[in-house]
Amino acid sequence: MQPGFFDFDDLNDKLDQHNDPLAKINELVDWAVFRPVLSKIRMPRSSNKGRPRSDTLPPHPPQETPR
Repeated sequence: MQPGFFDFDDLNDKLDQHNDPLAKINELVDWAVFRPVLSKIRMPRSSNKGRPRSDTLPPHPPQETPR
């Protein structure tokens, strides 16, 4: 069964109600510290074709989706 449109938002709400440990870790960890290491191990682009690369680190905190 394919997840519905709001299933992920509902799951995040439930996790927040039960003190999601990943949210606490996200508040404590400075993810930008990992950027130099991740940049070194990431393979260089061989051409400019196709989709442009996304950032090494996703935006933190995660973007809330409006309901």
